[in-house]
Amino acid sequence: MTNYLMNTWYQAGFADEIAVGDKLARTICEIPLLFYRRSDGCLTALVDRCPHRFAPLSAGKVDGDTIFCGYHGLGFGADGKCNHNPHGPIVSALAVRSFPVAERHTIIWVWLGDPEKADAALIPDLSYIDETPPQARTCGYMPTAANYQLLSDNILDLSHADYLHPDTLGGINTTAKSNSRLEGDTVVVDWLAENCDPPQAFRATIHGANRADIWTQVVWQAPALMTLGVAAVPAKQPRKWEDEGYTLHNMVPETRALLPWQRAS
Repeated sequence: MTNYLMNTWYQAGFADEIAVGDKLARTICEIPLLFYRRSDGCLTALVDRCPHRFAPLSAGKVDGDTIFCGYHGLGFGADGKCNHNPHGPIVSALAVRSFPVAERHTIIWVWLGDPEKADAALIPDLSYIDETPPQARTCGYMPTAANYQLLSDNILDLSHADYLHPDTLGGINTTAKSNSRLEGDTVVVDWLAENCDPPQAFRATIHGANRADIWTQVVWQAPALMTLGVAAVPAKQPRKWEDEGYTLHNMVPETRALLPWQRAS
């Protein structure tokens, strides 16, 4: 069993993915999860497995504040307890685990560890998302067949861009001035390429200038949430807030990797 960090907030999706009465299935840290939005607009997070015959609750339907299993019709409320059994009495064993869930910065967050330690104040501050007009945001979910920790390694070490993305982002990262520091539980790494020949990806933002100052920053928060900040301005000009762009890379572990292999011939 892989050791996952449990007493932390994981992103399960985006808030606009689930309307009232809708549901969403996700697997996080090898736990099958069901999310659904109740009639009051609040979210519920449960283990996605009926305790009766272990069918996925996500294959059922939401009615009001209850999720009904599609196999035998048992219903479960937001607390995970059975509130409807068409076949007989409701006993305490007819229950599934529920999880603390929150919505902030357009994101659905779930806490998989000790519920007594679930503090919404520990949700990472991603206020830049709220400060960005909706029409200027893009978001998506990209399943990746790799260890999520390797993706942290990729984003935290941007020198790879000179070799992996030579025609778009490369040429400045290996020689840029870098600084790394620890701010509480957060790792911050800054790069500054001064008076450089701007890579192709930045030329549109410097309005025809031949030389540029390019700032890049990665902010890492456990277990694998990273904000990548970038700004390019004509050389020797001050950087303003409106010059900066931010990208959230939030790697969420789903399952252990199973790597197929074959004997070399």
